[in-house]
Amino acid sequence: MTAFEFLNYSFREPVYVQLHSEDYYKAKDGSDFSKSEFYHHPEKFDCHFATGNSFASFCDLLIHCTFWDPKAPVLFTVEKMRNPKFHISVIADVTCDMNGSIPSTTRPTTIEDKFYGYNPNTEEIDEAFAPSTITVMAIDNLPCELPRDASDGFGKHLLERVMPCLVGEDDGLIERAT
Repeated sequence: MTAFEFLNYSFREPVYVQLHSEDYYKAKDGSDFSKSEFYHHPEKFDCHFATGNSFASFCDLLIHCTFWDPKAPVLFTVEKMRNPKFHISVIADVTCDMNGSIPSTTRPTTIEDKFYGYNPNTEEIDEAFAPSTITVMAIDNLPCELPRDASDGFGKHLLERVMPCLVGEDDGLIERAT
């Protein structure tokens, strides 16, 4: 689905949209979005993720996986999180930038203790999934956490397909890989 469809249509089932910077950052001077300009001069842009009837008004779960430059505007502020139109109830902050573009990411979580609640009214850590909180998952090493079956599968293929080429006769696999 497109960002336009997400913002302008109603759905009876859960839907998702993958956003790109140009979907919620706008040049301050009104010019067209330029990815190069945004990457080199993010301070020349405003963020519209949580303004008016925007993404934060329609989104329940935010999975945030975007690199953030401290010179860029934050995705949203604590003040915007207090707005009744802010509907996000769970934030999975994969980037885990402490006090970065997601103001509720104030501490990392762990695989064992995945969630905490953030109360935007008090700006305090509270119970996860409580009605007055936004639940945050911010596991700082999450990108390194591979499922066991993927690790086992990779190891099996490595032993069965690559190792024989390294210790015996290479059928061209190693040569093609380098």
